[in-house]
Amino acid sequence: MKNNEKTPEELLIELKDLQLEYNSSKESCEKEISGLRQLVEKLRKSDEKYRLAYMTSPDAININRLSDGMYTSVNDGFTRILGYTEDETIGRTSLEMNVWADPEDRAKMVKELEAKGNVKDYEADFLSKETARISTRAPFGSLATCTVARAGGAFGKKPA
Repeated sequence: MKNNEKTPEELLIELKDLQLEYNSSKESCEKEISGLRQLVEKLRKSDEKYRLAYMTSPDAININRLSDGMYTSVNDGFTRILGYTEDETIGRTSLEMNVWADPEDRAKMVKELEAKGNVKDYEADFLSKETARISTRAPFGSLATCTVARAGGAFGKKPA
């Protein structure tokens, strides 16, 4: 027998060791996969909860880019209160649509977002599609805006 050849007994021992190592690795992977599946399900439920709250809110909620005010998402409350359809809104800017009664209010809000990273209790008047004046001071039918600076970036921060 050559020096690098193994006996059948040695090969069986090595095979059993490899099998134990494989089983241990497989068990570890199965636990990790199970944990990831649980996380995915938890995230799915959370996403569904927030999507449902966003879409069914009677208030006008919209998501805009900070850089130019372009709408990326609006809810049913937005379309009902302002009178624009989702198709008429997505991809257009709030200034282009003339929804700010005073466009300077948007400039002030953007400035505050850039300085503080968030805006709370900001009051402004908006114009519906039929140019009816809508105030955020109203006790119902309020407007909420989430302004996003850039994908993967911080909220309210100026894009680089």
